Amino acid sequence: MGIADQMAEAGRRERLGGLSPDKILGENKKNFVIPYEKIDKLELYRGGKLLTFRGIRINTVSTKYEFQASSEGFRGDVDSLADLLRPLLFDKLSIED
Repeated sequence: MGIADQMAEAGRRERLGGLSPDKILGENKKNFVIPYEKIDKLELYRGGKLLTFRGIRINTVSTKYEFQASSEGFRGDVDSLADLLRPLLFDKLSIED
């Protein structure tokens, strides 16, 4: 990640870090809630030559969601992201190559 990417990401984190979940949901009309109790499994997946983070799959009791990382999104180490999520998701979290 270049310095410009790092600065943009830091600005995004700072801007969203102080917001409540409701405010974050309101930031974009495409944002939506997936209740924790509905999540059966959350998969982080990697790809590319460097096996960097490529996306998230969320399986709920009724729906499967897939979100791919964009060039503006998180492009870091999957294991670091998993370390952040593991305390929240416990055995629901997996990493796929």
